[in-house]
Amino acid sequence: MTISSKDAENLELLEDPENVYNLPERTLTAQADMREFKREYAEGYIPKVVETSDGRTKKYKLVTLRDGDPENPKNWPLRRKWVCTMTVGWVCFAVAFASAVITPGIDPMAAEFGVSSEVGLLSITLFVIGFGVGRKSSPWVS
Repeated sequence: MTISSKDAENLELLEDPENVYNLPERTLTAQADMREFKREYAEGYIPKVVETSDGRTKKYKLVTLRDGDPENPKNWPLRRKWVCTMTVGWVCFAVAFASAVITPGIDPMAAEFGVSSEVGLLSITLFVIGFGVGRKSSPWVS
């Protein structure tokens, strides 16, 4: 793989640890560098230089997958891909099932404990509200 002279210049600037910044968010725009989405790089990163709105220049390394990287899902064996797919599928099914399985038992439960069916519905309501609260408070979700 060859890199352009501009990328080589950027790479030299990135060698100084004080020039490397951790950018908190990125969005896909019309001006996006599509190389990062379409190619793998032997170095495992793409050097980037970004000008901020206040005129400063930030330099960072965009970490990508290396050629033949075993961590790349494209290089996983078919069995591992299916195990991951089925695991996510079963978890989604279990969560949806858990939120709905109590529905037929709401009226008998309300009668057993002497409460209205609205109070019985709180079990489902609070479960679903927990989805929203858990999603917003998760450190992995922005």
